[in-house]
This record gives sequence, C-alpha cells and structure tokens, in this order.
Amino acid sequence: MEQSYNTCIHDGGRGSDKRRKATICSGFGDEQLFPTIQRQLRNGFSELSRDLDAKIQEAVTTHLAVVQRDVDTLRNENVVLESESDPKFRTRLETAAREIRVQLNDAIAIYARLAPPTF
Repeated sequence: MEQSYNTCIHDGGRGSDKRRKATICSGFGDEQLFPTIQRQLRNGFSELSRDLDAKIQEAVTTHLAVVQRDVDTLRNENVVLESESDPKFRTRLETAAREIRVQLNDAIAIYARLAPPTF
C-alpha cells in the first residue's frame, strides 16, 4: 500500500483525482495485502516479544544475584560478629542462610526452565 500512496502523492494534473482513486482501489485489490500485513505484524510482535523476554531474563538474573550477594554479605558479617558471643545464633544463622540459598537456587532453576531457548 505504501507504493500506492507514494504514487498518489506524486500524481497531479488534469484527471489526477480519478487516477488516484484507481491507484488506491488497485492497491486494496491485491490479494496478498492482508496476508503480508499479518505476516509483518506477527514477525514484529515476535521480535518485540523476544527482546522483552531477554530484558526480563536479564533483570531477574541481576536481581537474584544482588539478593544472593546481600544474603552472603549479611551472613558473613553476622557470623563474624556473633560467632564469638553466641554460637547458637551462629548455627541458626548458618541454617537460615543455607535455606535461603536453596530457595534462591530453586528460583533460578525454575526460571531457567521456564525461559524460552535463545537462538
């Protein structure tokens, strides 16, 4: 259709109105017009979908890594501070840190399984 519009824009002079109408009508008469538009729409949507998915994967991975780093930092700082004064607290903290690490690893594994393959 773009070609039809461009032809109409450049058409001028005596009888141009009738020629323009004929040009547009012939453009809509093309049987491949709508299948072509559908194909272009599908391809564009697929590309946008892949780009968005990649950005989401990157964001989730980044945020999970930050959470894991923060948990590790907290665990290390608390272990150093509390290990000398309260061994029971240290044990509880290590247990909680292990549980959180398992949950984070499970979340990462689930996300990796749900993520579509990259080509």
